[in-house]
Amino acid sequence: VGSVLGLFWSAVGYLPRSDSRGHLAIMGDEMDRITSLPVLQGKIKRDPVAYEREFLLQYNHFQAQLEIFRTRVQKPAKHFNELVMFLAHVSPLYSEKKIDYAQTLIDVLQEYQEQMHGLTRRNLVQSLMLLRNRGQFPCVRTLPVYFKLFKSKDKLLRTNLVTHIVRDITKNTQKGKHGQKVTTELQQFFHTQLKGTEYSLTRKAVAILITLAYKHVWFNAHAVNIIASATLCPDLKVAAAAANFLLGNKSTLQKDVMSDDDDDGSRKEVLEELQKVKKGQRKTRKKLKKMSRAKKACKRLIARKEHRTGVQGVVNFAAIDLLHDPHSLAEKLLSRVQGAKEAFAFRILMMQLVARLIGRHQLIMLNYYPTLQRYLQPKQKQVTVFLACLAQACHEEVPPSELTGLIQHLMTHFIAESIAAEVVAVGLNCIREICIRQPAALTAEQLADLSQFRKFKDKGVVAATRALINWYRETNAEMLHKSLRGKEAQLALARGEIDAPVFGKKKTHDSVPGLELLQMVKAAKKAKEDDADTSSEEASLESEDEAESEEEGESEEESIEIDEGLLNNVDEDSDAESGDEEGDGSEGGDGDGEDKVRMPPLKKAKLLAQKQAEALRQKRHEKSALMDTLRAQSRQEAAAIGQEQILTNEDFHRIRKLQIKQAFQLQVGRKRTKADLYDYDFSETESENEGASDDEGEDSSEDKDDPAQAGVVTAESLKFFSKNKKKDKQARMAAILRGREDKAKFKKRVRKGGKTNKENARSKPMMMVVKGSYNVRKKDSERSSTQKVADLRKHIKTLKMKTGGVAKRRR
Repeated sequence: VGSVLGLFWSAVGYLPRSDSRGHLAIMGDEMDRITSLPVLQGKIKRDPVAYEREFLLQYNHFQAQLEIFRTRVQKPAKHFNELVMFLAHVSPLYSEKKIDYAQTLIDVLQEYQEQMHGLTRRNLVQSLMLLRNRGQFPCVRTLPVYFKLFKSKDKLLRTNLVTHIVRDITKNTQKGKHGQKVTTELQQFFHTQLKGTEYSLTRKAVAILITLAYKHVWFNAHAVNIIASATLCPDLKVAAAAANFLLGNKSTLQKDVMSDDDDDGSRKEVLEELQKVKKGQRKTRKKLKKMSRAKKACKRLIARKEHRTGVQGVVNFAAIDLLHDPHSLAEKLLSRVQGAKEAFAFRILMMQLVARLIGRHQLIMLNYYPTLQRYLQPKQKQVTVFLACLAQACHEEVPPSELTGLIQHLMTHFIAESIAAEVVAVGLNCIREICIRQPAALTAEQLADLSQFRKFKDKGVVAATRALINWYRETNAEMLHKSLRGKEAQLALARGEIDAPVFGKKKTHDSVPGLELLQMVKAAKKAKEDDADTSSEEASLESEDEAESEEEGESEEESIEIDEGLLNNVDEDSDAESGDEEGDGSEGGDGDGEDKVRMPPLKKAKLLAQKQAEALRQKRHEKSALMDTLRAQSRQEAAAIGQEQILTNEDFHRIRKLQIKQAFQLQVGRKRTKADLYDYDFSETESENEGASDDEGEDSSEDKDDPAQAGVVTAESLKFFSKNKKKDKQARMAAILRGREDKAKFKKRVRKGGKTNKENARSKPMMMVVKGSYNVRKKDSERSSTQKVADLRKHIKTLKMKTGGVAKRRR
């Protein structure tokens, strides 16, 4: 019977197999192939209608497995996980069945998220992510569940959730799927999380908001003000993250709140293990290896935590400009700093934010400066940061009376001859930054005292003092002593081009600032071309006259003949000498000697020098008058052009360069003349730009940067003129040795062979030195008997101390 049935099954194309009892059974591999979920998933995706019955059968099977799963939540369920993922792939194809499969998974996670196994929890979350990517439910529906899952200890799950939320909001916002209503609901949800007391969730909420802001997904005023409200959070990490976002410190954000909390715990464990290893007194080979491994692990953790992804973010004022009420925010932050309950680093960060708010929005907060003055001491930790905050918090609206006391405090504690040069340079730089923002903050007496440091022995202090003097040459040269104003600044002051700044008075412009410089350049360039044309015509005429004179032979004369009247005007002694010359000339010369006289070589050179000086003086006077005329015309034309024409970006770039040129001229002056100062090449080719001056190259590089960078004062910028001393001995010795390389007396002299007398004496046997040395024998013979007895007693005492004296017998 078995053989007959085997032939039958082989004829129909199905191969049976018999079990150990001899009964026929369907092959197990074939049954697995038929009931395999991945195979069924592929068939359903190809033809959903044909396999609708199988889908419903598997969904009912899922309901039964779910009831079984509720009874044993903590145990791993491999088949249940496979069934959950299978339904997540195929359930979107049967949306007409109205099966709310996503809500079932959400309910399971909300009910058993803390008790269930880690693999099961991760599988359910991945299924929800898959359904969300298919658009089966809105994002707001799962956000409460995701934020509760942030409490779990699964670091990989937390990272995947943050990445999914950011990518989901970014993708749907860029595609326009999120309307204003949905965006408002999402932002309101994150705002609610920021107000909560569970700070682990608050950190994730602020991290997601900041990430979306940096991606320019949510960078409107509403989102920025939500992040700004987090600066008042009691949790220091949340408040610090929001403050760093407003300050533009992107790298700091990557280092603290964006990182996970598990790094802190693992780092503490490694440090504790390292302390345990250090407690042992004996350093065995095993303990040394263990210590080295612990150190390497700690270094890896620190490097991973401090790793900065991407470039450092530049300072951006876009976020801080979108605040609705910066004054109230600054007042609350200042009151929080005055409490002095938080850590020192956090207080520094808040002081920086308050200073940035005051300087950017020109707030009047007079109680900020006395609070900051407490930290302005040379021995204060990170004092340069507080000095940068002081400079950042100054603007034109701050009363000078509030800043005069602060400047006097800086001059007392930071600027003195008995203080280190680095401290003096930092103090001068801070005062200069304050005066740039409020020129009336410094009095004439204080400026005169600070100007005395231009003769200080340290070059950094001298450079900082000159920078302060140059700034006042440009803005308010009248406060400087006449010897410090400079030639160009004195002339500009005489022409009335420099107006002294007055508190409460703002300078208004009738046209675009600097447009008259551009018109002046064009007019000067045109006038120079006209002069070149006229000079070329004159040169051609002179060449023709010279050619005619050469034909007549007049070029052979070597002396210069001038009138007697002109000679009398040159010098008082020229009368007598001219008379002698005239007599000599009348005797040995032609009849023309009565009217002309021959010039001696010395007087010839003197007269030529005077004529050249007079011509140069006349030329300078003409150029000065021309420039004054061009300056008056350019001011009139600038007012009309600013209203009639539209300036391009190239025009503004040229105006910026010309303004910097003019400021440079007022500060340090130039070797060129006034006319040459305004010679500017407007061509854009590289060959012509290579001939530009050094300051033009520097200015062009500065223009490429963000213009908002000009308002930032950092601790590093205040240390610009201070020298960095080499602290360790190795660095100092390396510098000393580098300086000795070119000096001949420090070079080693190479001997070809033999030993010196010192080397021979060093290797001489001691007995030869004692017995054979004349000096030793002479010294021994000159000793007296008393000295010999004293030396012997001293020697015996030394032997007793070494050997312990005579051994005593025990009774």
